[in-house]
Amino acid sequence: MSAAVLVVELVARAVALYASSAYWSQSMHTSTLSGQAWVDELISGHPDRMKINFGMPLHVFTGLIIELRLLGVTDTKHVSLEEKLGIFLYTCVTGMSCRLVGERFQRSKDTVTCVFREILRVLSGPRFYTKFVRLPAVENPPAPYLQNNPKFWPFFDKCLGALDGTHIICSTSANMRDHKGSLSQNVFVITNFNFRFVYVLSGCFIYSDARLNDLPVPDGYYYLGNTGFPQCAQVLVPYRGVQFHLREWAAGNRKPFERIFGVLKKCWQVLVVPMNYSMELQARIPIALCALHNFMLEMDGPEAFAEELARAHDPAGKDLQNLIAEPMWVQYQDYIATHAAADELEEEPEEEPDDVGVGEDEDDNNNVEMNV
Repeated sequence: MSAAVLVVELVARAVALYASSAYWSQSMHTSTLSGQAWVDELISGHPDRMKINFGMPLHVFTGLIIELRLLGVTDTKHVSLEEKLGIFLYTCVTGMSCRLVGERFQRSKDTVTCVFREILRVLSGPRFYTKFVRLPAVENPPAPYLQNNPKFWPFFDKCLGALDGTHIICSTSANMRDHKGSLSQNVFVITNFNFRFVYVLSGCFIYSDARLNDLPVPDGYYYLGNTGFPQCAQVLVPYRGVQFHLREWAAGNRKPFERIFGVLKKCWQVLVVPMNYSMELQARIPIALCALHNFMLEMDGPEAFAEELARAHDPAGKDLQNLIAEPMWVQYQDYIATHAAADELEEEPEEEPDDVGVGEDEDDNNNVEMNV
Protein backbone atom coordinates (compact mmCIF):
# COMPACT_ATOMS: atom_id res chain seq x y z
CA MET A 1 0.00 0.00 0.00
CA SER A 2 2.81 2.35 0.89
CA ALA A 3 4.49 1.63 -2.45
CA ALA A 4 1.36 2.58 -4.36
CA VAL A 5 1.08 5.81 -2.42
CA LEU A 6 4.73 6.58 -3.16
CA VAL A 7 4.20 6.05 -6.89
CA VAL A 8 1.14 8.28 -6.91
CA GLU A 9 3.03 10.97 -5.04
CA LEU A 10 5.97 10.82 -7.49
CA VAL A 11 3.63 11.07 -10.47
CA ALA A 12 1.86 14.03 -8.92
CA ARG A 13 5.15 15.81 -8.33
CA ALA A 14 6.27 15.13 -11.90
CA VAL A 15 3.02 16.54 -13.27
CA ALA A 16 3.40 19.59 -11.05
CA LEU A 17 6.98 20.18 -12.22
CA TYR A 18 5.99 19.83 -15.87
CA ALA A 19 3.06 22.20 -15.43
CA SER A 20 5.30 24.67 -13.63
CA SER A 21 7.98 24.66 -16.36
CA ALA A 22 5.36 25.02 -19.07
CA TYR A 23 3.70 27.86 -17.21
CA TRP A 24 6.95 29.70 -16.60
CA SER A 25 8.35 29.08 -20.08
CA GLN A 26 10.10 32.00 -21.74
CA SER A 27 10.91 32.93 -25.32
CA MET A 28 14.27 31.74 -26.62
CA HIS A 29 15.11 34.50 -29.09
CA THR A 30 14.98 37.66 -27.01
CA SER A 31 18.05 39.53 -28.23
CA THR A 32 17.55 43.20 -28.95
CA LEU A 33 19.53 42.75 -32.19
CA SER A 34 16.97 40.95 -34.32
CA GLY A 35 17.75 39.42 -37.68
CA GLN A 36 16.25 42.37 -39.55
CA ALA A 37 18.18 44.83 -37.38
CA TRP A 38 21.42 42.96 -38.05
CA VAL A 39 20.81 42.97 -41.83
CA ASP A 40 20.04 46.70 -41.71
CA GLU A 41 23.24 47.23 -39.74
CA LEU A 42 25.28 45.40 -42.39
CA ILE A 43 23.63 47.36 -45.21
CA SER A 44 24.42 50.71 -43.62
CA GLY A 45 27.78 49.68 -42.13
CA HIS A 46 31.28 49.12 -43.46
CA PRO A 47 31.32 47.50 -46.95
CA ASP A 48 33.65 44.73 -45.82
CA ARG A 49 31.09 43.49 -43.28
CA MET A 50 28.62 42.70 -46.05
CA LYS A 51 31.33 40.88 -48.01
CA ILE A 52 32.46 38.88 -44.96
CA ASN A 53 29.01 37.78 -43.78
CA PHE A 54 27.06 37.50 -47.03
CA GLY A 55 29.87 36.79 -49.52
CA MET A 56 29.10 39.73 -51.81
CA PRO A 57 29.30 43.55 -51.82
CA LEU A 58 26.27 45.70 -51.15
CA HIS A 59 25.49 46.62 -54.77
CA VAL A 60 25.47 42.94 -55.77
CA PHE A 61 23.23 42.13 -52.79
CA THR A 62 20.86 44.91 -53.86
CA GLY A 63 20.86 43.68 -57.45
CA LEU A 64 20.06 40.16 -56.30
CA ILE A 65 17.14 41.50 -54.24
CA ILE A 66 15.76 43.17 -57.37
CA GLU A 67 16.23 39.95 -59.37
CA LEU A 68 14.42 37.89 -56.73
CA ARG A 69 11.50 40.31 -56.67
CA LEU A 70 11.20 39.99 -60.45
CA LEU A 71 11.04 36.23 -59.95
CA GLY A 72 8.12 36.57 -57.55
CA VAL A 73 9.84 36.32 -54.17
CA THR A 74 8.22 38.74 -51.72
CA ASP A 75 8.29 39.77 -48.10
CA THR A 76 6.19 37.81 -45.65
CA LYS A 77 4.37 39.08 -42.60
CA HIS A 78 7.34 38.60 -40.27
CA VAL A 79 10.39 38.19 -42.56
CA SER A 80 11.51 40.67 -45.21
CA LEU A 81 13.12 39.60 -48.46
CA GLU A 82 16.41 41.19 -47.36
CA GLU A 83 16.44 39.04 -44.25
CA LYS A 84 15.48 35.94 -46.25
CA LEU A 85 18.39 36.44 -48.61
CA GLY A 86 20.65 37.20 -45.66
CA ILE A 87 19.70 33.91 -44.00
CA PHE A 88 20.45 31.98 -47.18
CA LEU A 89 23.76 33.70 -47.91
CA TYR A 90 24.95 33.54 -44.30
CA THR A 91 24.21 29.80 -44.23
CA CYS A 92 26.15 29.25 -47.47
CA VAL A 93 29.10 31.40 -46.39
CA THR A 94 29.50 29.84 -42.95
CA GLY A 95 28.09 26.33 -43.44
CA MET A 96 26.44 26.63 -40.01
CA SER A 97 23.50 24.52 -38.90
CA CYS A 98 19.95 25.86 -38.79
CA ARG A 99 20.13 26.25 -35.01
CA LEU A 100 23.24 28.44 -35.15
CA VAL A 101 21.88 30.51 -38.02
CA GLY A 102 18.62 30.87 -36.10
CA GLU A 103 20.53 32.18 -33.10
CA ARG A 104 22.29 34.74 -35.29
CA PHE A 105 19.02 35.95 -36.86
CA GLN A 106 16.88 35.35 -33.76
CA ARG A 107 14.63 32.99 -35.69
CA SER A 108 13.36 29.51 -35.02
CA LYS A 109 14.88 26.48 -36.69
CA ASP A 110 11.72 25.94 -38.74
CA THR A 111 11.77 29.52 -40.02
CA VAL A 112 15.42 29.26 -41.07
CA THR A 113 14.76 25.96 -42.84
CA CYS A 114 11.73 27.28 -44.72
CA VAL A 115 13.55 30.45 -45.79
CA PHE A 116 16.63 28.52 -46.95
CA ARG A 117 14.48 26.16 -49.01
CA GLU A 118 12.54 29.02 -50.59
CA ILE A 119 15.59 30.97 -51.75
CA LEU A 120 17.43 27.79 -52.80
CA ARG A 121 14.58 26.64 -55.02
CA VAL A 122 14.43 30.02 -56.73
CA LEU A 123 18.19 30.30 -57.37
CA SER A 124 18.37 26.71 -58.65
CA GLY A 125 15.12 27.01 -60.59
CA PRO A 126 14.98 27.20 -64.38
CA ARG A 127 14.16 30.92 -64.60
CA PHE A 128 17.22 32.10 -62.67
CA TYR A 129 19.54 29.28 -63.77
CA THR A 130 18.90 29.52 -67.51
CA LYS A 131 19.29 33.30 -67.40
CA PHE A 132 22.82 33.21 -66.00
CA VAL A 133 24.14 29.73 -66.93
CA ARG A 134 24.24 29.40 -70.70
CA LEU A 135 26.21 27.25 -73.12
CA PRO A 136 28.78 29.26 -75.11
CA ALA A 137 27.82 30.45 -78.56
CA VAL A 138 30.19 30.17 -81.51
CA GLU A 139 29.79 33.85 -82.35
CA ASN A 140 31.03 34.91 -78.92
CA PRO A 141 34.47 36.55 -79.00
CA PRO A 142 37.33 34.33 -77.82
CA ALA A 143 38.31 34.56 -74.19
CA PRO A 144 41.30 36.81 -73.42
CA TYR A 145 42.73 33.94 -71.38
CA LEU A 146 43.30 32.06 -74.65
CA GLN A 147 43.72 34.85 -77.17
CA ASN A 148 46.36 36.73 -75.19
CA ASN A 149 48.47 33.66 -74.51
CA PRO A 150 50.74 32.55 -77.40
CA LYS A 151 50.99 29.10 -75.83
CA PHE A 152 47.30 28.50 -76.52
CA TRP A 153 46.40 30.77 -79.43
CA PRO A 154 45.62 29.93 -82.20
CA PHE A 155 46.01 26.23 -81.35
CA PHE A 156 42.89 26.14 -79.14
CA ASP A 157 40.80 28.61 -81.13
CA LYS A 158 37.99 26.02 -81.42
CA CYS A 159 37.98 25.16 -77.72
CA LEU A 160 34.81 26.22 -75.90
CA GLY A 161 35.85 25.35 -72.35
CA ALA A 162 36.68 22.50 -70.00
CA LEU A 163 34.45 19.81 -68.54
CA ASP A 164 35.00 17.65 -65.50
CA GLY A 165 33.32 16.12 -62.49
CA THR A 166 33.93 16.81 -58.84
CA HIS A 167 32.66 15.60 -55.48
CA ILE A 168 30.73 17.81 -53.05
CA ILE A 169 30.42 16.69 -49.44
CA CYS A 170 26.86 15.80 -48.49
CA SER A 171 24.89 14.17 -45.69
CA THR A 172 23.12 11.04 -46.86
CA SER A 173 23.22 7.25 -46.73
CA ALA A 174 26.49 5.33 -46.60
CA ASN A 175 26.00 3.76 -50.05
CA MET A 176 27.00 7.08 -51.59
CA ARG A 177 30.54 7.10 -50.21
CA ASP A 178 33.13 8.23 -52.72
CA HIS A 179 36.52 6.66 -53.41
CA LYS A 180 38.02 8.56 -50.46
CA GLY A 181 35.50 7.17 -48.01
CA SER A 182 33.56 10.43 -47.65
CA LEU A 183 29.88 10.94 -48.24
CA SER A 184 29.59 13.04 -51.37
CA GLN A 185 27.51 13.75 -54.43
CA ASN A 186 28.75 14.00 -57.99
CA VAL A 187 28.73 17.35 -59.74
CA PHE A 188 29.38 17.53 -63.48
CA VAL A 189 30.18 21.01 -64.77
CA ILE A 190 31.46 22.77 -67.87
CA THR A 191 33.30 26.07 -67.55
CA ASN A 192 34.52 28.52 -70.15
CA PHE A 193 37.77 30.48 -70.11
CA ASN A 194 36.08 33.56 -68.64
CA PHE A 195 35.69 31.68 -65.34
CA ARG A 196 31.96 31.16 -65.79
CA PHE A 197 29.87 28.04 -65.46
CA VAL A 198 28.07 27.14 -68.68
CA TYR A 199 26.57 23.76 -67.70
CA VAL A 200 25.92 22.14 -64.30
CA LEU A 201 24.48 18.78 -63.28
CA SER A 202 24.46 17.51 -59.71
CA GLY A 203 22.93 14.67 -57.75
CA CYS A 204 23.06 10.90 -57.67
CA PHE A 205 22.47 10.12 -61.33
CA ILE A 206 24.18 12.96 -63.16
CA TYR A 207 25.77 10.87 -65.89
CA SER A 208 22.51 9.18 -66.82
CA ASP A 209 20.88 12.61 -66.75
CA ALA A 210 23.62 13.91 -69.02
CA ARG A 211 22.76 11.23 -71.57
CA LEU A 212 19.09 12.17 -71.42
CA ASN A 213 19.67 15.93 -71.52
CA ASP A 214 21.00 17.20 -74.78
CA LEU A 215 24.42 18.86 -74.66
CA PRO A 216 24.87 20.34 -78.13
CA VAL A 217 28.42 20.95 -79.32
CA PRO A 218 28.80 22.90 -82.59
CA ASP A 219 30.57 21.09 -85.42
CA GLY A 220 34.30 21.63 -85.35
CA TYR A 221 34.34 22.78 -81.72
CA TYR A 222 35.23 20.83 -78.61
CA TYR A 223 35.73 20.87 -74.85
CA LEU A 224 38.80 19.85 -72.88
CA GLY A 225 38.55 16.83 -70.60
CA ASN A 226 40.83 14.65 -68.53
CA THR A 227 41.74 11.03 -69.20
CA GLY A 228 38.52 9.86 -67.55
CA PHE A 229 36.56 10.91 -70.63
CA PRO A 230 36.57 9.01 -73.93
CA GLN A 231 38.31 10.49 -76.93
CA CYS A 232 35.77 11.85 -79.39
CA ALA A 233 35.26 14.78 -81.72
CA GLN A 234 33.56 16.82 -79.00
CA VAL A 235 36.04 16.15 -76.15
CA LEU A 236 39.82 16.55 -76.40
CA VAL A 237 41.68 14.49 -73.80
CA PRO A 238 45.43 14.03 -73.09
CA TYR A 239 47.42 11.11 -74.47
CA ARG A 240 46.90 8.04 -72.32
CA GLY A 241 49.91 6.29 -70.85
CA VAL A 242 52.29 9.13 -71.73
CA GLN A 243 54.08 10.71 -68.82
CA PHE A 244 55.53 13.68 -70.67
CA HIS A 245 52.95 14.95 -73.10
CA LEU A 246 52.17 18.46 -74.28
CA ARG A 247 53.41 20.78 -71.57
CA GLU A 248 50.82 23.43 -72.34
CA TRP A 249 48.12 20.98 -71.24
CA ALA A 250 49.55 20.75 -67.75
CA ALA A 251 50.59 24.38 -67.75
CA GLY A 252 47.11 25.70 -67.58
CA ASN A 253 44.54 25.31 -70.36
CA ARG A 254 42.34 23.40 -67.88
CA LYS A 255 43.35 25.70 -65.02
CA PRO A 256 40.15 27.82 -65.22
CA PHE A 257 38.14 24.78 -64.13
CA GLU A 258 40.42 24.10 -61.18
CA ARG A 259 40.54 27.74 -60.15
CA ILE A 260 36.82 28.36 -60.47
CA PHE A 261 35.99 25.44 -58.18
CA GLY A 262 38.68 26.49 -55.76
CA VAL A 263 37.08 29.93 -55.61
CA LEU A 264 33.60 28.45 -55.21
CA LYS A 265 34.60 26.30 -52.24
CA LYS A 266 36.51 29.13 -50.59
CA CYS A 267 33.53 31.48 -50.84
CA TRP A 268 30.81 29.03 -49.81
CA GLN A 269 31.57 26.72 -46.90
CA VAL A 270 28.26 24.94 -47.45
CA LEU A 271 30.07 23.03 -50.24
CA VAL A 272 32.63 21.78 -47.72
CA VAL A 273 30.47 21.12 -44.66
CA PRO A 274 27.58 18.63 -45.14
CA MET A 275 24.12 20.05 -44.48
CA ASN A 276 21.35 18.06 -42.83
CA TYR A 277 18.83 18.46 -45.64
CA SER A 278 17.18 16.03 -47.99
CA MET A 279 19.27 14.82 -50.91
CA GLU A 280 16.96 16.64 -53.30
CA LEU A 281 17.79 19.96 -51.64
CA GLN A 282 21.50 19.18 -51.31
CA ALA A 283 21.67 18.48 -55.05
CA ARG A 284 20.28 21.95 -55.69
CA ILE A 285 22.97 23.74 -53.66
CA PRO A 286 25.83 23.46 -56.23
CA ILE A 287 23.46 24.46 -59.04
CA ALA A 288 22.26 27.53 -57.15
CA LEU A 289 25.77 28.63 -56.18
CA CYS A 290 27.10 28.17 -59.73
CA ALA A 291 24.28 30.35 -61.06
CA LEU A 292 24.92 32.85 -58.26
CA HIS A 293 28.62 32.86 -59.20
CA ASN A 294 27.76 33.88 -62.76
CA PHE A 295 25.31 36.51 -61.50
CA MET A 296 28.04 38.07 -59.36
CA LEU A 297 30.40 38.15 -62.34
CA GLU A 298 27.79 39.94 -64.45
CA MET A 299 27.12 42.46 -61.68
CA ASP A 300 30.69 43.08 -60.58
CA GLY A 301 32.83 41.87 -63.50
CA PRO A 302 36.21 40.20 -62.93
CA GLU A 303 36.59 42.14 -59.67
CA ALA A 304 33.90 39.97 -58.06
CA PHE A 305 36.40 37.22 -57.26
CA ALA A 306 39.70 39.02 -57.87
CA GLU A 307 41.00 38.32 -54.38
CA GLU A 308 39.90 34.68 -54.40
CA LEU A 309 41.30 34.09 -57.90
CA ALA A 310 44.62 35.59 -56.88
CA ARG A 311 44.84 33.23 -53.91
CA ALA A 312 43.81 30.23 -56.01
CA HIS A 313 46.13 31.09 -58.91
CA ASP A 314 49.58 30.35 -57.47
CA PRO A 315 49.55 28.78 -54.02
CA ALA A 316 52.84 27.84 -52.40
CA GLY A 317 52.67 24.26 -53.63
CA LYS A 318 52.24 25.37 -57.24
CA ASP A 319 55.13 27.80 -56.94
CA LEU A 320 57.41 25.05 -55.67
CA GLN A 321 56.18 22.71 -58.39
CA ASN A 322 56.91 25.27 -61.11
CA LEU A 323 60.28 26.10 -59.57
CA ILE A 324 61.32 22.47 -59.99
CA ALA A 325 59.48 21.70 -63.23
CA GLU A 326 60.68 24.65 -65.32
CA PRO A 327 64.44 23.85 -65.12
CA MET A 328 63.66 20.18 -65.72
CA TRP A 329 61.71 21.10 -68.85
CA VAL A 330 64.51 23.32 -70.16
CA GLN A 331 67.03 20.56 -69.54
CA TYR A 332 64.76 18.05 -71.26
CA GLN A 333 64.41 20.30 -74.32
CA ASP A 334 68.20 20.73 -74.51
CA TYR A 335 68.61 16.98 -74.28
CA ILE A 336 66.15 16.37 -77.12
CA ALA A 337 67.76 19.04 -79.31
CA THR A 338 71.30 17.70 -78.73
CA HIS A 339 70.41 14.08 -79.44
CA ALA A 340 68.31 15.01 -82.45
CA ALA A 341 71.30 16.82 -83.98
CA ALA A 342 73.56 13.84 -83.21
CA ASP A 343 71.10 11.43 -84.82
CA GLU A 344 71.01 13.55 -87.98
CA LEU A 345 74.81 13.44 -88.24
CA GLU A 346 74.85 9.66 -87.82
CA GLU A 347 72.21 9.17 -90.49
CA GLU A 348 74.18 11.09 -93.19
CA PRO A 349 75.51 8.55 -95.81
CA GLU A 350 79.29 8.28 -96.23
CA GLU A 351 80.68 9.27 -99.68
CA GLU A 352 82.37 6.37 -101.56
CA PRO A 353 85.70 7.08 -103.39
CA ASP A 354 85.52 7.30 -107.18
CA ASP A 355 88.62 5.13 -107.90
CA VAL A 356 88.75 1.71 -106.34
CA GLY A 357 92.23 0.47 -105.47
CA VAL A 358 92.32 -2.59 -107.77
CA GLY A 359 95.97 -3.25 -107.21
CA GLU A 360 95.54 -3.43 -103.50
CA ASP A 361 92.72 -5.94 -103.91
CA GLU A 362 94.89 -8.13 -106.15
CA ASP A 363 97.72 -8.06 -103.64
CA ASP A 364 95.32 -9.10 -100.91
CA ASN A 365 94.07 -12.00 -103.04
CA ASN A 366 97.63 -13.11 -103.75
CA ASN A 367 98.43 -13.04 -100.07
CA VAL A 368 95.41 -15.20 -99.34
CA GLU A 369 96.41 -17.71 -102.01
CA MET A 370 99.99 -17.86 -100.69
CA ASN A 371 98.75 -18.45 -97.18
CA VAL A 372 96.58 -21.27 -98.36
